[in-house]
Amino acid sequence: DTARFQCRLSKLSSNIQWFKDGIRILPSERIVYSVKGDLLTLTIHNAQIEDEENYRCMVDNQHRDATLTVEPLPAIFVRYLPKVWTVYGLRYSLYIRHGVQSGRYTIRIDDIHGQESSCQVSVEDLAEIERKKPRIIRGLEDLNLHEGELLELECQFECNDVEATWFFNNMILRSNIFTIINSKSNELARLIIKEVYLENAGLYKLRLKNKYGKVSTSCLVSVRQREPLTDQRKLSIEDLPLKFIEPISDVYVHEEQETHFRAIISGQSLSKVTCFCNYKKIAVGYFNIIVIYFKYILNRIMKKYRVTQDKDVYLVAISHANENDECEYTCKAENSAGEKTCSTNLHLIETSIGSKS
Repeated sequence: DTARFQCRLSKLSSNIQWFKDGIRILPSERIVYSVKGDLLTLTIHNAQIEDEENYRCMVDNQHRDATLTVEPLPAIFVRYLPKVWTVYGLRYSLYIRHGVQSGRYTIRIDDIHGQESSCQVSVEDLAEIERKKPRIIRGLEDLNLHEGELLELECQFECNDVEATWFFNNMILRSNIFTIINSKSNELARLIIKEVYLENAGLYKLRLKNKYGKVSTSCLVSVRQREPLTDQRKLSIEDLPLKFIEPISDVYVHEEQETHFRAIISGQSLSKVTCFCNYKKIAVGYFNIIVIYFKYILNRIMKKYRVTQDKDVYLVAISHANENDECEYTCKAENSAGEKTCSTNLHLIETSIGSKS
């Protein structure tokens, strides 16, 4: 069958992307997305079982989600016969009602030509397949945390050769310097975020998958603003802890255009702001002195990264964006009271939309 997802826009935008289970969808002969006026359409021709996932349409910084369910076609036995050959002209069929065994089956025509044809038959025990699927022993549990605390989620399971995938609000999570993801085969899957903030609150999901099937478990994480301690109230204004009033967020840009990440940071006596690209340091700001680490050759006329500050507003500009810049960016702010971090991604906008030929 053909599956279609559609949504309408209140205004036109060139920044349109589709995601399947948190992974960006690229157009192909079978999967096509199109724009007609204010109507966006994602079409999946000849839907398969592996297409059954969560789908997201993202326009600028807004998105809508939907789920595709694919029902397998039932097996239908047209005719039951004992172990006999049935001849219909030049067509030969073998029906085995019970006791089918795995192996190679061959049909041979006993004539002067001696032609034959073979096929391999595999018989699997449904009960055995069910036993080989991942099984959750202890699932994820809801958590209530304060800002700055450690987030640790664990799931105990039984299964070998399992693929464990973590999601946050239906978007795939990946390991970085602030998020740790690990698992032990047939034992434990763990997600650790060293410090949580208000933006880390939401739905967390773990999917365990192997060739025999998949299972999932989820939980809700709530993050509350930390109440100031008594001794903190006595601190001078220079020692106030840092806080991202407006963290950096995803940006979408055409290739070779300039773009920037914007953050608003509160807290006095901000001594250092460090920026990372895929965990590699690209820019550091010490007070009003900016030290730039170039990503490309040193004699390039235009600096790749520029960091500017206007009171509590910090901008990291990236010139001539290309596919090498499409990665995760992290901003870390530090002062005498501690440090705070936030992360986001840069996305390149494709210049053309695929269509079915």
